[in-house]
Amino acid sequence: MAFKIIDHSLSFILASTNALDRALNNMAIDVERLSKAQVPFLHGQLKSSGYHRKDGKLKYIVGFDKEYAAYQEFGGATDKKGVTRIVKKYSTAGKGKHYLADPIQLVTSKAYNYFEQQINKIKIM
Repeated sequence: MAFKIIDHSLSFILASTNALDRALNNMAIDVERLSKAQVPFLHGQLKSSGYHRKDGKLKYIVGFDKEYAAYQEFGGATDKKGVTRIVKKYSTAGKGKHYLADPIQLVTSKAYNYFEQQINKIKIM
């Protein structure tokens, strides 16, 4: 009696890495979508500057491409002269600081679900 063992470990590693990459992409998409729903806006320039992009294998960036984005996100900033300016009133009622941090926290709290969904799609022959 003879047995033939076929090693599919490299295929599994590649498939797993690709599955994790897809899960991270889905997470980045959801963070962008949720943060755009929470971002304070007057004319919509900050909201429309939101993006997500792939920055390498298993690495995604979600951000807003306006110079005042951090000021809005953190509710204020300190300038070069050491003067602290605080946002007193956001332009859209009910929306305020942490428009990016809160969606990140929400999505990462469900990371297992994103990963499980993609891992379950792995088929090794």
